[in-house]
Amino acid sequence: MPTSATHTRTRSVSTCFRVLAAASVLAAAATDASAQRARIPTQQSLKALGLERMFLARAQIDSGRDATALLSGDEEVVFLVSKSGVVTAFDAESGRRMWTQLAGGRTENVSAVVTDIDAAYVVIGERLYAFDKLSGSSLWSLRIPFIPVAAPVFDEERMYVGTLDGSVYAFELATVREYAAIGDEKLNQFLQETIAWRYRVGGHITSAPVISDDALCFTSDNGSLFSLKAESRDEYFQYETDRSVSAPLVADDGLLFMAGLDASLYAIDIQTGQTRWEFVSGRSIRNPAIVIAGHVYLTPTRDGLYRIDRDSGVKEWQAPTVTQFLAASDDRVYARDTAGSLEVIDGTSGDLVGQLPLRGFSVGLQNEKTDRIYVATPDGVLMAMREIGREFATFHNRPKLKPILPPLADASGEN
Repeated sequence: MPTSATHTRTRSVSTCFRVLAAASVLAAAATDASAQRARIPTQQSLKALGLERMFLARAQIDSGRDATALLSGDEEVVFLVSKSGVVTAFDAESGRRMWTQLAGGRTENVSAVVTDIDAAYVVIGERLYAFDKLSGSSLWSLRIPFIPVAAPVFDEERMYVGTLDGSVYAFELATVREYAAIGDEKLNQFLQETIAWRYRVGGHITSAPVISDDALCFTSDNGSLFSLKAESRDEYFQYETDRSVSAPLVADDGLLFMAGLDASLYAIDIQTGQTRWEFVSGRSIRNPAIVIAGHVYLTPTRDGLYRIDRDSGVKEWQAPTVTQFLAASDDRVYARDTAGSLEVIDGTSGDLVGQLPLRGFSVGLQNEKTDRIYVATPDGVLMAMREIGREFATFHNRPKLKPILPPLADASGEN
């Protein structure tokens, strides 16, 4: 016999899907009108820049009452999260709408979706929701002891969440899954048993923790940077800055990139705290650095896009009118400019190759995962673009995920 918790969950899911089904009808009816308002670029105009449109897709949100809040994704799936907590998942290559889930009610605290191999996670209010990444089936929801500042980060055994009360919690994933198999009610009843450790600092946690080489790093609003051993919460170091940290931290292969209100970007050894280099931009930095193939892309406020050598901190070039990094291929960089247009930039010289108006597509995905370009309208139309002939995406961080092609036969028909 199913438990009462199972009955409750079944009724809740049934209600959720009835609501989403109604939204789907409204979404389908609104797609054409929305697309026209967005002034979708033609394939001919894209071809002139060496690009082609991969797909147009529509999220299941009520455009009359809701709006796009965030885009995020990995090598396989792109997620559109609405302001009311509706999560829509799309196949990153075909644009097929894979699933839609209503994760929570309208709230100011909505995170981007983050993923591991099997699951997708999103913070809505004080709750962390986990879904099967490919099917969208609900795995569990966890009420965090205090409001999370962002989505969690993971290693193989644990999940780490920073909260506004100055705490970082480490949750044992095996224990979370054990109680979740019984039901969310049981999981939240025994919440304390899922917590491996808690680390408390003075002040508030200001950015999502990042993890690299067994070091978990995060910042507080008094300008302190902490690096802990993820296993034990012992300190590797505590780094003091003169001013508050102004952008989310980024970790890459033993280096931590930290931006301060002093308009500087610091590259710091993640275990020793030694500063490798400092880059002074002259403007405040609010967006996280993007690290791809030995280059750091930085977009200070009203100061364009910088490309910086990852190892030395030397400026390679600056694109002065850029406001948001979108994607990078082997020899090109794609970004949004002050007019809302797509800029195509030569990756070596930084010269402008061309521009394309993207009116209406005001939400962009800063894609450090692949070379695909994703933009969306406030009412949920998602567009993807790629370079002509790039049938398979370039995977910047996890190249082993790229499909293995069969060997080509020679003229005699032999491999």
